[in-house]
Amino acid sequence: MVTVSGDFGNDLQLQKSGEGLWSATVGPLDPEMYVYFFTVDGVRLTDPSNPQVKVGYVTSTTTSLLTIPGDGPAFYDVQDVPHGEIRTLLYKSRSNGVTRELTVYVPPGYDEARNRRYPVLYLLHGFANDHQSWHRYGRANDILDNLLAQRTIEPFLVVMPLGYGGAHVNGDGTGIPPKGAGTFGGDAALYERDLLEDIIPMIDKKYRTTADRKHRAIVGFSMGGGQAGRFGLRHLETFSHVGIMSA
Repeated sequence: MVTVSGDFGNDLQLQKSGEGLWSATVGPLDPEMYVYFFTVDGVRLTDPSNPQVKVGYVTSTTTSLLTIPGDGPAFYDVQDVPHGEIRTLLYKSRSNGVTRELTVYVPPGYDEARNRRYPVLYLLHGFANDHQSWHRYGRANDILDNLLAQRTIEPFLVVMPLGYGGAHVNGDGTGIPPKGAGTFGGDAALYERDLLEDIIPMIDKKYRTTADRKHRAIVGFSMGGGQAGRFGLRHLETFSHVGIMSA
């Protein structure tokens, strides 16, 4: 038996034609990005004919990606506007005792505007995702590029850390929490220390930030929403804005 499941519906059974083609019909679907996977005789599989795959920190959540286009560009589509950059930073987390990695979005024109300083948003990902997920699948950089081009926001930096305290950049990728981990899939206390003691000072030193609480925000989704609420509300001397999504 072959089924297809996704956020457009669950366990839709495919039918085999006389030519050996398996098929099922869904929709019509609204223009949007969807995830899906097949189950073949009880074995979960991605679509072998689709190179668009969503991977994360937990291998069991790997899915195929399907984008249904609309009549015009979506707010997350790459458009003909000035583009910022995603930069990857390797750093030694002294609080965690390991080498870790994070990504930073810098807005268009950052390198040229040498006298300008920028607010910073710390953007925390959900469980089974990692520090690459916000730009690979959340299209954060494309959304910000479009909003900046529309002049609906002012430029700011976005820092996207790896959300599992104690995890090394060369971790095994299974998402199995380290020994003594909390409910968030990593050592939450170590992650909080990494953010406050290592990441924020490093970002303020390496980038032209406005390094005060008024110009620093923390926002997260799902697991990251819980972390943003806990860390942000505990440290209002550090963050002036706290955003919690689907915690």
